[in-house]
Order: sequence, then C-alpha cells, then structure tokens
Amino acid sequence: MALSVTGGSVDRQLEKDGVWVEMDAEARVENGKPIGPCIKLASYANPDFTRKLQHLMREKMHIADANGGIFPPQIGEDFENIAASEYLIRDWQEFEKEEGVPFEYSKENALWLLRNNSMVRDAIFRAAKERWRYKKAQLNGDIKNS
Repeated sequence: MALSVTGGSVDRQLEKDGVWVEMDAEARVENGKPIGPCIKLASYANPDFTRKLQHLMREKMHIADANGGIFPPQIGEDFENIAASEYLIRDWQEFEKEEGVPFEYSKENALWLLRNNSMVRDAIFRAAKERWRYKKAQLNGDIKNS
C-alpha cells in the first residue's frame, strides 16, 4: 500500500483553537470531549505563538547581544513559556495544585505551570508539536470541541 501525499494539510483554525490532549493514563477524549485530566492545546505551528515568540526575542535582543548573539537557555525557555501560556494552552480540566484543590485554567496559571513543572512542560510542548493530533481531530469531526 502506498503513502497518500494528498489531503495531508491540517485545518489552520483548528491548529489555533486547539484540541484536547490526555494528561494521564485515566484520561481520554471521546467525540472531542475531554474526560479526566486533559489540556486543550493549540499547535506549535500556530502562527500567533510564533509571532509572540519572535516579538519577545526582538524585544530582548540586547540580552542575546551581550551573550555573543545567543540567548541563555533559561531566557529562551521562558520566552517559550510566555508565548505558550498565551497561544498554546487554551484550557484544561481536572488539574489540581494540591490534592483536592482545583487548579483552574487562566493564562497566569498556565505560565506558572510551565515555569514550575518541567515534566508537564515537556509533555505539553511534545504534544503541541505532534501535528497528527490536529489532523486526527479534523478527520474525526472534533473541530467543535469545547
């Protein structure tokens, strides 16, 4: 069987709006609806995310200039965190900061999460880079996921 090279593009609006992604073994997404701990992520290819990241880099270019033209790793990572909190993380459900204490979605909480939990941060960026998630949601008709 041959690989089809047509029909592989992903709905750009879906990449901006995001899809629900399971965050633990008990979670799942059925018909575009999250069940259990899930996070709604826009694609890493989302142009709004890229623009914000570029804006932050241009705004702080003096930091790179003082470091031989390279941003120190922690600065570059925080630029990603800021841009992701605004343009990649769209929502979440069933997150707790402490056992039994809900951790509600907000851009501020998203930034806190990215800065303070490297394992979750890595999982978020890995999932946002997997463009097949958005194509699968598009093919399944999950575009109207909440």
